Amino acid sequence: MRKIFVLFILLGCGGGGGGGGPEAPPPPVPVDPPIVVPPDLETSYEEFTLLFEKYCIKCHASDPFIESEELMRASDAKVLISTKAMPLDPEDLGIDDRIKMLAFF
Repeated sequence: MRKIFVLFILLGCGGGGGGGGPEAPPPPVPVDPPIVVPPDLETSYEEFTLLFEKYCIKCHASDPFIESEELMRASDAKVLISTKAMPLDPEDLGIDDRIKMLAFF
């Protein structure tokens, strides 16, 4: 009986069968042409946070990397944004705001 309970808990929490959790991002691929961030453009953490809240928070509200500037910089967000793997619908984030977000890193 205990084994069945543990199996039920694992399956119910996404431990098997691919259900339940948020959709995984597609693997990053190079963008052609590559996104170029002007060398003199800088985005503060506060500016980045506003853009993140506009485009990303609906899926990433509980992710630990949003808790601080250091965690955000250490995350793979830069790669995912620059390769258009994030947001999942790349049309949601226009090129100007994408460049501003990348200028944060």
